[in-house]
Amino acid sequence: MPAADPEASGPDAHGESPGEAAAPEDVPVGEPAAPEPAPELQGMADPADGERIAALERDLKEAQDGRLRIAADFDNYRKRARRDADDASRRAREETLFAMLAVADNLERALDHADENNAASIAEGVRLVHRQLLAVLDKFEVRPFESVGAAFNPEEHDAVGQLETADAPGGSVVREMARGYRAGNRVLRPAMVVVARPPAPPEPVDSESSGDGT
Repeated sequence: MPAADPEASGPDAHGESPGEAAAPEDVPVGEPAAPEPAPELQGMADPADGERIAALERDLKEAQDGRLRIAADFDNYRKRARRDADDASRRAREETLFAMLAVADNLERALDHADENNAASIAEGVRLVHRQLLAVLDKFEVRPFESVGAAFNPEEHDAVGQLETADAPGGSVVREMARGYRAGNRVLRPAMVVVARPPAPPEPVDSESSGDGT
């Protein structure tokens, strides 16, 4: 009796009968996967971002407007300051010139009566006008300063010559050709002066030359 083929009959090692098809593996059943968003929706911003952008744009515009207002205010201030400075300078100049007119009036009166009065009266009139002029200058803090006897100072004196003398120290002012004036503490015009120079030492006497005459 022929032996039975073990592969032809009986279950296999897995317990399956020959000829039976393997059942398909069970697929787990779950929730369906979420669909991918459409490409045109992926770049859309959050509405809150749009509000923040709008707020930043408003802040930027306000800052630019403020900068323009500050620039305009500064330009107006600069023009007003220049106008005020020009007005102050003009008023000061007019006050000075107005005060000088009184001096000119007195000089004209002195000239009108020059032929009618003697020399003493004319000299006195000129002295009065000179005092009036100094008073006007003093009103604007313009005052003369003394130079004769002082040491030469290039900031206050303008040397126009030298005088050889033993009566004054060398380098001192011995003569004043035109007075110097200060405006406040500043030298308005240096004085035109003559400066002392020590006399040259005598030349030595040649003994041989002096003996020729004997």
